[in-house]
Amino acid sequence: MYTKDLSELIYTSDKQEDFIFNLRIHHSIFNQSLKTGAVYLGKYIFTDESIQGARECNMSIVEVLNLLEKDRLEEKTKEGVGASTRKVVITSENDVNDIKYFNSINACLTFLNTVASSNKTTLYRYIESGKPYHGFICKWGSEETVHIASKSIQVSITNILTGSTVVYPTIRKAALSFAPEIKTTGQTIKIYAENGKLFKEKYLIEFI
Repeated sequence: MYTKDLSELIYTSDKQEDFIFNLRIHHSIFNQSLKTGAVYLGKYIFTDESIQGARECNMSIVEVLNLLEKDRLEEKTKEGVGASTRKVVITSENDVNDIKYFNSINACLTFLNTVASSNKTTLYRYIESGKPYHGFICKWGSEETVHIASKSIQVSITNILTGSTVVYPTIRKAALSFAPEIKTTGQTIKIYAENGKLFKEKYLIEFI
């Protein structure tokens, strides 16, 4: 478990059960975050990759759990205060380029109701779990995510050792270009593009 900018290693274990039982992270949320790179509580990334250069925090399980409980309380407070006006970004489960953004959860519900019957309580639950709702992955948005979702992004990847550069039409295709030698996600590609650090110590990733 790293901070979302991949600069700090908060917790590590080779057992999924340690995250679920020791840190009280629901298994479906953990698996979805690990699979898609979704940010947990707006602050953390789960990955089975070792991130070179990340600083180890050396926190005890109790300290990590207390940190997460504090962050969970903050998230619940956000949901209770002004949650209806929080931005929401949804991405089609079948087409990662089909991204829609809404200035409020009510506006998102209006759209989802054109797909299938929807309600606010269920939408909250699916946002937190990361599971698809009516064929869409739904996430809380921010000014940054809304800006990114509102335009098509190309990604250039430069191997600084060879000087070669390849441009990909989407973040997802950029992530898939490393397979099968390297397993990564669109979220990881996005983070490296934003922070300017080298991926695997030799790839410079940039948005175009």
